Amino acid sequence: MTTKKIADLDEKIAASQEKIKENEAKKKEAQQNADTIQESVDLLQSQINAYNSKIDVLNSQISTLNKDLTSTQQKIAQTEADMAVQKEQIAATQSLYADRLRAMYVTGNVSNLEILLEADNFRDFLNRLEMLTRISKHDNEIIKTLQDEIAVFEQTEATLKQSEQKLVSDKEQIENSKAMQQEAKSQVVSAKSDLDSKVNTLQTYISGLDENSEELNNYIAKARAQQQAYMNQVNANLAVTASSPPVTAPAGARSTTASTSPAVAGTLPSWLRLPAVSPSRATPAPTTTARTTTAAVTAATETTWSSTTVTVF
Repeated sequence: MTTKKIADLDEKIAASQEKIKENEAKKKEAQQNADTIQESVDLLQSQINAYNSKIDVLNSQISTLNKDLTSTQQKIAQTEADMAVQKEQIAATQSLYADRLRAMYVTGNVSNLEILLEADNFRDFLNRLEMLTRISKHDNEIIKTLQDEIAVFEQTEATLKQSEQKLVSDKEQIENSKAMQQEAKSQVVSAKSDLDSKVNTLQTYISGLDENSEELNNYIAKARAQQQAYMNQVNANLAVTASSPPVTAPAGARSTTASTSPAVAGTLPSWLRLPAVSPSRATPAPTTTARTTTAAVTAATETTWSSTTVTVF
């Protein structure tokens, strides 16, 4: 009975050790898969970092364009305001010139020719002509100056609006490029997230294998301790039996010594047998005492085995 229990524990220990080897093989394969996937994750992370760098550059360019666009729009607004002032001045000058002509007509003033013809002499004629020329030239210069300024403002406005259109176009192109980079980045991030999930799953699987192997190792340690307890009990029983003197058979009874010893020896493994005790070293004891001692040890041993439990995973 004891030998079978020890053999059963041997089988269970061997099965546990085999399971541990299987766990190690599965763990190695899972770790290799995790390492391979992690390399892909690292590559994707490098791509994400590159996209982030490109997006940062594009954001910087967009920021610069926004500043330039704001400045250009402010210049356009200022140019339009200045041009409006110049146009008002031209309108005022033209209105003033028209009012003067209107007043001359209403009051019946003579024309420029009449003014010249009414000169007393040639000097007076020249003076009148110079006066009229100066008045006309002054009015014309004022109007021309204002018109030239308006032309400059219009040219400036046109140039600024062209710059504004270019800035707006450049900004749209950069924003489109940024959108493409962000879309590509989002796809890489999604792929990386899937791989991260796979790596986490494999790591969880590996942790489970480690825990299972640890439990199996704990069981093996307990099983070996149980085996040792069984062997200690067997060795104790054998020691008691070996130290007891043979029982004297009644007259005419058949001797069983020769047949009993081989039978006992044959039922135990060689590593459980105790060395034979020399009869000269054995201490004789009453037959009744030997039987009582053997029975007590046997009962104690059976009680110990029956109360011992082994948990099998």
